[in-house]
Amino acid sequence: MEVNGTASKTTAGDWAANSDRRIKTDIVNIDGALETIMQLRPVKFKYTDEWMERNPGIESKYYYNFIAQEYREVFPESVKGSGEYIEGDQDEVLQIDTYHAQVVAIKAIQEQQLEIERL
Repeated sequence: MEVNGTASKTTAGDWAANSDRRIKTDIVNIDGALETIMQLRPVKFKYTDEWMERNPGIESKYYYNFIAQEYREVFPESVKGSGEYIEGDQDEVLQIDTYHAQVVAIKAIQEQQLEIERL
């Protein structure tokens, strides 16, 4: 499902994903999470006038996210083409899934807590 603009649900909460241990294999711990998170560059930005014209549901305000080309260096499996193109540019507009960063960030917090307790 893809939504142009905003979407909502009738109640709060995340979209659910199947995560039952019985459907998983090759389960390994995440190592070096803090180092991975430190490679990311969160940014605040506004969309270009041209992109907002093309997508009228986008508001003229600051948004928070990452730059797909940079994010791909850390989480290549989380970046894919959107199927959209900018006029005069042959490269597909990229989109990202930040879910992996959320999971690794939780592991990084755990690593930091262990270090704090050690100190």
